[in-house]
Amino acid sequence: MAALLVAEITLRVVWTPWSIQSHQLFESHEVYGWAPRPGIEGVRVTPEYRHSAHNTRQGLRGHRVFGRRRALDSEARVLFVGDSFTYGLGSPDAETFVERFNLAYPGVEVVNAGANGYSTRECLAVLDHLGAALVPDVSVYVFFWNDLEDNLKRTAPDFTVGEGGLVVRSDRSRPTSDPLELRPNAVLETHSPFERLYLSALVREGFRGFRYNVFGVKQRAIHTEQLKAEAWRKTEELLRVMKVRSTEIGTKLVLVCLPDHNQVNEAAIIKNIEPLNFEVQAELAAICQKHQISYVDLLPGMRKMWQKGGTDFYYYADRHLTPRGNAAVAELLVAALEPLLATKR
Repeated sequence: MAALLVAEITLRVVWTPWSIQSHQLFESHEVYGWAPRPGIEGVRVTPEYRHSAHNTRQGLRGHRVFGRRRALDSEARVLFVGDSFTYGLGSPDAETFVERFNLAYPGVEVVNAGANGYSTRECLAVLDHLGAALVPDVSVYVFFWNDLEDNLKRTAPDFTVGEGGLVVRSDRSRPTSDPLELRPNAVLETHSPFERLYLSALVREGFRGFRYNVFGVKQRAIHTEQLKAEAWRKTEELLRVMKVRSTEIGTKLVLVCLPDHNQVNEAAIIKNIEPLNFEVQAELAAICQKHQISYVDLLPGMRKMWQKGGTDFYYYADRHLTPRGNAAVAELLVAALEPLLATKR
């Protein structure tokens, strides 16, 4: 006990757990389930990176506030929806691929509506509510393979195509609140240094990379072909409804498939993340073709750029994009979406 006490005191002198240094960037949301906390300047800290993140009072990453109508000097409006990759965990505001894309098109209003853990269901809810208010010229859904798992496990938010071919929300009534209202600034939480043992935090937080190397991750929700087939059935229906809703709103829907670290760098292996999990491109392309959704596969371009440059595009343990990875994604998106935006300007 004395040795543990000495170790705890020594650790507190030289180190602070990453969880205590980090702020909670997301909170519950009545429409989407959860969303970025409004009006905060928070910090995200892991063993691999540290960066700040600003959310506007509209609950969107970045600093720009949007109105229902575009600014007079704006050429077009693009809405990005997706999970933590889209939000940009792993990079500061200026280095997310959404912001880098915006820098390439300074005359275009670019909205980052990504949030940690979003699946197709939450992205559809954002398109349904926020997209209807913004009426973007182009709506980009950035799909990552774990969306397939989340679509299998979750039942809400849920939508159907009702009478007259109109999309209706089936798990609750369609909200009447204004998604563009400026909400009160959230209060950043503070952590007491005495609320947890630092030794416990070190074991839990400090050896994630080692744990990944030796033991990998827990078994994925999709671990059989039958489960994957069921996940695809649910995902296709959600994408079909998303396409119908985008047509109702009057926005061009584009699905972008972001590859896994393993696919770009085959040496970046994490046990229990198998090809069964991350090989989604062929099926996704077929679904998009069937439902007339524009499809962009980033894998060929990212693999080519990585082989040429040799710089890691992903953090190894955290698995999110590095700033260099965000730059690569932005470069590919600029090229892929240029034909669509050229017709709007």
